[in-house]
Amino acid sequence: MDSTGVVKYRVIIVGAGMAGLSAADVLISAGIRDIVVLEARNRVGGRIHTVKEGDGLIELGANYIHGTTAENSVYTLAQKHGLVREGFLSTRLSDGAFYTQDGLEINKELSDRVWTVYTTISDEVYSPSTSKDKSSMTVEDYFSVRYEEERQQFRDDEQETAAAIFNCIKNGEQVYVGSDLPHVPVLDLENFTEIVGGDALVAKGLASVLKPLSSNLPDGCVRLNREVTKIRWKNDVKDRADVIVVCSNGETYTADVCLVTVPLGYLKQHAHRIFKPSLPVDKLLAIDKINAGCVDKLFLVYDKPFWKRGQLGSVKLAWRGEEGVVRDPYKEWYKRIFSFDEYPTHPNVLVGWISGFVEARQAELLPEADISQKCTEILRSFLGDKSIPEPSKIIRSQWGTDLYTLGSYVALTLPGSPEDFAKLAEPVADSRGEVRLLFAGEATDVAFNSTMHGARNSGIREAERIIKSLS
Repeated sequence: MDSTGVVKYRVIIVGAGMAGLSAADVLISAGIRDIVVLEARNRVGGRIHTVKEGDGLIELGANYIHGTTAENSVYTLAQKHGLVREGFLSTRLSDGAFYTQDGLEINKELSDRVWTVYTTISDEVYSPSTSKDKSSMTVEDYFSVRYEEERQQFRDDEQETAAAIFNCIKNGEQVYVGSDLPHVPVLDLENFTEIVGGDALVAKGLASVLKPLSSNLPDGCVRLNREVTKIRWKNDVKDRADVIVVCSNGETYTADVCLVTVPLGYLKQHAHRIFKPSLPVDKLLAIDKINAGCVDKLFLVYDKPFWKRGQLGSVKLAWRGEEGVVRDPYKEWYKRIFSFDEYPTHPNVLVGWISGFVEARQAELLPEADISQKCTEILRSFLGDKSIPEPSKIIRSQWGTDLYTLGSYVALTLPGSPEDFAKLAEPVADSRGEVRLLFAGEATDVAFNSTMHGARNSGIREAERIIKSLS
């Protein structure tokens, strides 16, 4: 601390999520201990948020470790500390059964055939292509065009139900992608890298994966309840080239470099206000072209489950006919619920997966009583059982309206390209040509954006860049 009360560090990290904590862990391990992590919330983890509910755990944020090989840096971290239990894998997207709104469980033979068609088209979407026509299309357009080409393989009396299954799976795809499919270019998914091995759940909750990182940090390194309101990164005063960071409580910190790891949604809303001077135009354009989508979970907690463990699995909602068309997303938000699933870490819970810029946010803002009533109405209708009780409690994620995220995870929007992820990751230098600002987070990883391992990789990447610049 200098004579003015300003606290000086070598490195300031803004954000204590997976990216920020991973960067701090690498820096500390490299002997750079003069660092501080500023976190606006009263907890670490960011969009990793495990909460205890009764005798079980639920994940309000990230749910899975996507990919169970050494290529996944989060999986290797969890494995190293004995956090992943053998065989404790999530259900596959295709598990469970499809139901219609009139209580019909669709026969598996038909749903399997639709899955085959969907998988064929999905493989095309995710495969790199030199086709200019394909790469200029949105994901929604591509699926629609290709399904029209494939639908003739279903009999006339199967057409309506097959289309209902296909549209249901598209709702699931939208949950996976993280943004509304009509706005996501195929080019985005062509460049996404999926790690093999399926999705793994962590028995003690994903928050437990953060503990080996935070426990490696010195006492006082992470400062909670420190919302950053100003980052002055280009100081032309002679002999004073520090980055200056101001918090909402009036505290001021300075450092040689500042690593910003806040979510893209927050950057989109606040970048013009926080950074002084403004960020370079090309970086602001990249922020604009990447979308912070909205995916949420609706947890239905029951005093006593109305199902036997393993009986329901995943109840997929296949709306048949015109009833499945979303004409008013504010009123018909519930039609973007993909499925209600048994929850592996809590025997009394079903979780509903919902996506959509409008629809998911509506589910965040409506009174819990309305959510409970509508979800119960849907379960009774699709399962054909009017005796299904209302849950005793509703717990929901609210990432779209959360002040420090303003979105779930990222995807491109037209006319964006994968280069925008790379542009967001580029460091920013001051007038002397010295790097002062660096950026990490899942939105800065070209191959693994929207994932936890993308966030961790980015934190490690920037920590290594800092180590090199300070050596």
